[in-house]
Amino acid sequence: MNLINTMFFILVVVFSLLGLAVSPFLLLGTIFIAAVFLFLRRGGVLKDQDEMQEFLDYKSGYYSFYFVIFVATIFLVIKLLKNPANVPPDLAVIILLPLIFKFAVQSFEYKNYKRAGFIISLLPGIFWFIFVFLEYISQGFSTGFFIEILPVLLIIAFSVLGLKFPRFSGTVLLLISFFFLFILAKSKLPAMTKIGVSSFLPLPLILSGFFYIFSKKEEVKNE
Repeated sequence: MNLINTMFFILVVVFSLLGLAVSPFLLLGTIFIAAVFLFLRRGGVLKDQDEMQEFLDYKSGYYSFYFVIFVATIFLVIKLLKNPANVPPDLAVIILLPLIFKFAVQSFEYKNYKRAGFIISLLPGIFWFIFVFLEYISQGFSTGFFIEILPVLLIIAFSVLGLKFPRFSGTVLLLISFFFLFILAKSKLPAMTKIGVSSFLPLPLILSGFFYIFSKKEEVKNE
């Protein structure tokens, strides 16, 4: 570990300890330091790695990503086993959003927009279906279950349909996402809850809609 890495590591540790001992807001310093370090390194300002070190850096980030998802999933399963009707939205967002972001970036880099549109819209649909199912399995299925599950089935259906008709599905998914955002804006939910719900469903659908629409233009260009 060279001097620059050591300095950034010490700053991250200091802000982490201050965040735990003094105020949680100081943890923002950890995020800021990590973001600056990432920007400097990936932007080519810091040229302190050879090809092997850079490969190991990417590899460690890859494993760290899935390790966080794995740990968050364990906590989610534990909470659901204790109370199936209470799905913790914070854990759901921690699990879902990084996966969506990863698939979005990867598909964007490889110009595979249709694949991105399909996965990004399908994941929230499947998660939502599981949450609604777990909620009603402990209470007993009723008319409310079919009312809540209908939008989920529509999202999954348009996600699959987008593989054949990307522009049509992309437009519909955008309209659905805007409808959800309108409902959230008019609701009396706390601001943080609105942000969590927005990142869980409308935001992925917006991304998926645009990816599907751009995938149609990509097909025309390739022809």
